Amino acid sequence: MLSEEAIFERRQSDWRELQRLLGRCNGNFKVLSEDELQTFVRLYRQTSADLAYLMTHSSNQEVVDYLNALVGQAYAELYRAPRRPFLTVIQDSLVSVAQVVRRRRVAIRVAMVIFFAGIVVSYGLIQSSPGYLEMFVPPGMEETFEHWKSGEHEERTGIQGIGASFFYAQHNPLVSIVTAALSLVTVGIFGVSSMWGNGAMMGALLHEVVLAGQAGFLIFSVIPHGITEIGGIFMAGAAGFVMAGAIINPGRDSRAEALRKAGKDGFVLVILSLVMTMMAAPIEGFFSFDPRVPDWARIVVAAVTLFGWLAFFRLYGRDKESLEGAESPSR
Repeated sequence: MLSEEAIFERRQSDWRELQRLLGRCNGNFKVLSEDELQTFVRLYRQTSADLAYLMTHSSNQEVVDYLNALVGQAYAELYRAPRRPFLTVIQDSLVSVAQVVRRRRVAIRVAMVIFFAGIVVSYGLIQSSPGYLEMFVPPGMEETFEHWKSGEHEERTGIQGIGASFFYAQHNPLVSIVTAALSLVTVGIFGVSSMWGNGAMMGALLHEVVLAGQAGFLIFSVIPHGITEIGGIFMAGAAGFVMAGAIINPGRDSRAEALRKAGKDGFVLVILSLVMTMMAAPIEGFFSFDPRVPDWARIVVAAVTLFGWLAFFRLYGRDKESLEGAESPSR
């Protein structure tokens, strides 16, 4: 074995060359020629051996620290995960989202059933006795109900449309976060209450506009953005149910471990909810309530939106699921 002085004398040029190659490749070995890549690997191995020797035989801590950092950088470059193209990252993320939606479809359906049950029950109760109306109309919403019963939207300027879009983009995602978080904290109780309350209020509103002869006005005004916005609310409710379900029924795992596993899917559903409610904001701000937009255009947008989301949730990434199933060993 070379002495410490011999290592310093003979290896310094190699260490500098390794450092130069590190600076040149900077996470991308494609910039190195085949000879340079072979030199990089050879120098990495040799420098690692030099470091191992000097750590036990040298009193020069400065050199040891330098080599330790150099070897660490070279190791990180050699074993760095390959960079994926941005488009591939986006596609893989979308596949993961669609797979989570399919995997957690029961929780999503539960949120939908509670919401629509709220509509049916509140509408039926108010139909049987108008006194129930106050039970389902939150304080301060009376003016909003009167607006919908009028059957007219005020024309918005561009600035007003931008302001409304920003308001919806801030308010609705916040509702999604609160719904998921409080549903987790209350072990699903708040999620049930939120889905039911929103449905019940919608049922009360529907009853009132039907009496005023403005049911078509309400439906055509809500569906362009409502498909995406209400769908986002369902995702937030489902996220809370998924995580609450892990607490109630952890299976063979501990509750902490079950919640950790469920939390991954719950997080994806919350992010999806935020994206959906934010996507709905400009449609609501500029399109849905614009009196200049004909009803047929609203129907077209709603139909395209509905079939687009259904196709994404049901079909996107299914080919990868089939491939993964074929590659997994049978038991």
